[in-house]
Amino acid sequence: MFTSSAIVRENEQGNMEMLITTPIRSIELMLGKIIPYIIIGLLQVSIILTLGYTVFDVPINGNLWALFCITLLFIAASLTLGLVVSTIATNQLQSMQMTIFVLLQSILLSGFMFPYEGMPQVAQYIAETLPATHFMRLVRGGYFKRCWFY
Repeated sequence: MFTSSAIVRENEQGNMEMLITTPIRSIELMLGKIIPYIIIGLLQVSIILTLGYTVFDVPINGNLWALFCITLLFIAASLTLGLVVSTIATNQLQSMQMTIFVLLQSILLSGFMFPYEGMPQVAQYIAETLPATHFMRLVRGGYFKRCWFY
């Protein structure tokens, strides 16, 4: 939601045209928009894992570096999805509505709230396109089965 709203806001204010006229390439511009959010996401995961381990005694059974690599891929995929939303949306309200629509689908269909196997076949097909579904599988595999890739 943050990436899509920030980019749409820059489009509305006219800042994006100024950034495009600078001598940087498009990929550098997009990476500059994504990398700060990746760092913030990894810091949040570190804080959550530390609090889970120290306060609630949740053991970390899997490889910690593998967890961070999986999390990095998930954050990058989610932020890229935000960039796609920002290219479609024309204003911030539309951007937030589209992001909430994708976010709700991710939460409901990823297996976080309801079991994946109990969903209708159509919902399972939609869930396979969402990064959160694969992230949930990998994290659960690492914590409950003591392995990271199954």
